[in-house]
Amino acid sequence: MEPLDLLPARESPLPGESMDSLVRRTACAMGYESVARLRALLLDRGRLPLNLNHLEPGPMLDGLSALLGISSANLLSLTVHRHAASLVFEPSRSEPPDVCDRKTRLRFFSSSAPVCLSCLQSEPAVERLLWRFEPTAVCLDHACLLRHLCSACHYSLHSTGLNVRHCRCGFDLTRSPVATVSQCVLSLVERFHAWLTTDENTLWDMPTAAAFWWAERLKTAALKTPTWLETVRGDHDLPDATNGSFVAWLAAAEMLSGWPDRFEQFLHVFQTVTKHRTSNTGVGRSFGTLLREADRFEQQGYPIPADVLRSYLLQHFSRGHLSAKVCLFKHVNRRQLAQRPWMSQTNAARQLSIRCAAIADLVHRGLLVGEIHAAGQHARSIGLVSRDSVKRLQQQLQSALRVCQASKRLGISRHRILELIQ
Repeated sequence: MEPLDLLPARESPLPGESMDSLVRRTACAMGYESVARLRALLLDRGRLPLNLNHLEPGPMLDGLSALLGISSANLLSLTVHRHAASLVFEPSRSEPPDVCDRKTRLRFFSSSAPVCLSCLQSEPAVERLLWRFEPTAVCLDHACLLRHLCSACHYSLHSTGLNVRHCRCGFDLTRSPVATVSQCVLSLVERFHAWLTTDENTLWDMPTAAAFWWAERLKTAALKTPTWLETVRGDHDLPDATNGSFVAWLAAAEMLSGWPDRFEQFLHVFQTVTKHRTSNTGVGRSFGTLLREADRFEQQGYPIPADVLRSYLLQHFSRGHLSAKVCLFKHVNRRQLAQRPWMSQTNAARQLSIRCAAIADLVHRGLLVGEIHAAGQHARSIGLVSRDSVKRLQQQLQSALRVCQASKRLGISRHRILELIQ
């Protein structure tokens, strides 16, 4: 039996509290000099994770349950695994998952410990589990942004000390300025909060985990588009120090709220961003993995994202070719590809009976509408031309005369005709 002075005080979990917060409050109640003193009582059962909010069911959780006098089920509800059924998207599972896997934790939960400066002023100071949930990085009670960095040392906050109100550098966090958010931002955050806590108002009548999965894919795409993030930041008057991941989540929420118009506006910008490859042409280089993710979504029975992307590609994608090799077009009618308003510069040259190299010059002079881009390092190019502009130019060529015909009609030499053209 352990000595009485080593047994932790019995602290009951408070509403919305995280596991890290409960252990910290227990260590404070016992007068320990650090949380590590309490964690050391469980060394015989293994090594506790640095972030107790990720503690999975097993001997460590059972040992902590016996130490704190709280059931394992109640302790598990203080961890991120409480939301496993709403976040883990595994269509092959027959039953809802009980544990958030590592990928899910990395996707949705912050590695730091953001805090609400207004909530810290209450007694007792409690860290809430939802503060770690990245899509809702706003305190819904005070309509303010959560604080991720210390105002003094500018390092990320971590809940490793006994006093949650102070940073590791000793700075009193409650002295930091509070940044409030607009009602529009609050409504966007509340949408994600409703998905997570009530499992209501999900997207397109799909499971909550599937809705969060697609929102996370949009967030990842937004993170690769700095100009779009700056637009979102400016539209909502967010401070420059606002966490970039949260701005990307807001961008994803906007796309879902204004679907599909807002999503298509984003695609206009997204396809122009330079990706990791040297050439900026081609569908994959313009949209990254977003097409494959939408195709996977469609294979699981949710076709709406794929349908919108297909429609956008057929109407607006002008930076590369589309073919049946593109995953979104493997299982649809291929006539859609032939009916799109864009054609390759090779087909345009063949239809106009001119050299392929002349297409770029005609586009530059405004006689054709299209986009031509460099491809590779050998002066090659790739591009698309509007079908309507090709038809218009073809009609003009059909009504025109050849140089020899004009020479005979005007009764002047061929060289004189060329001079007049110049």
